[in-house]
Amino acid sequence: MKTSLTETKLIEHYLLKLEEPSDRLLTEVKMSLNQDFAQEVFAQKSAYALITRYGRSKLRGEIKAVEKQLFELPRYRKFKSTILRLFLK
Repeated sequence: MKTSLTETKLIEHYLLKLEEPSDRLLTEVKMSLNQDFAQEVFAQKSAYALITRYGRSKLRGEIKAVEKQLFELPRYRKFKSTILRLFLK
């Protein structure tokens, strides 16, 4: 199942909803008529979902690292107390 650059672009526009409604309808018809194309769309959609999950997981890790620094390192003690006071009021 080799996908051409044109088909990849078509799939990306479809998944990212960058198409006009008429083009979107044509893509959906193409998927219903061509099982291989439908599988390519599904594979690309799955890849996007995995990439999104990985990105969110990575971002959560980075946020936790910053949080740990801000609330545990002595040089940020004043910042920590200021933030805690905001939420205790």
